[in-house]
Amino acid sequence: MRPTLLATLLLASTPALAGSVKGRFVPAQPADHMDAVTAKAVEEGLQQMAWGFRPFARPKLKKTTEWCKGIDVSLTDTQFHVQCDDRTPFSRAVADTSGTFTGDDGKEYQLDFQVSGSKVSMRFSGEDGGKAIVYDFRPDGTMKVEYEIFSSYLKNPMTWALEYKKAK
Repeated sequence: MRPTLLATLLLASTPALAGSVKGRFVPAQPADHMDAVTAKAVEEGLQQMAWGFRPFARPKLKKTTEWCKGIDVSLTDTQFHVQCDDRTPFSRAVADTSGTFTGDDGKEYQLDFQVSGSKVSMRFSGEDGGKAIVYDFRPDGTMKVEYEIFSSYLKNPMTWALEYKKAK
């Protein structure tokens, strides 16, 4: 079994950032850069699929890789909250590391959640695959968000990362 991004992050357990993260984050790079990063991830994912699946998969992968124009984040000793643009917000007790989650698509996903060091990791797994998101809060006030899409249709998970900075 090969290690996943989330499994790697769960190995290190250092004190959480609790209380030190609150605010709105916006892209650190121009929109065309953000578009290029996500477009590359989509194309790399499509290249792993059988040719016949690609036209059906492209719109779904594009939707899954849409980047946030603003991310509102709050992390306290007990609670994590994140919301991307006008999408459904996600809130979780820091101590609540697993359970189920109903996505915007109405499907139920197994959730693994971890706050460790400067990172908040979420992994949503369903019948058809899932998505992992890691928020890495840096000392300079920036945030790197790492994404992973995994599916039985993909030989290797799709991965990409985007940089955000605190809004002024």
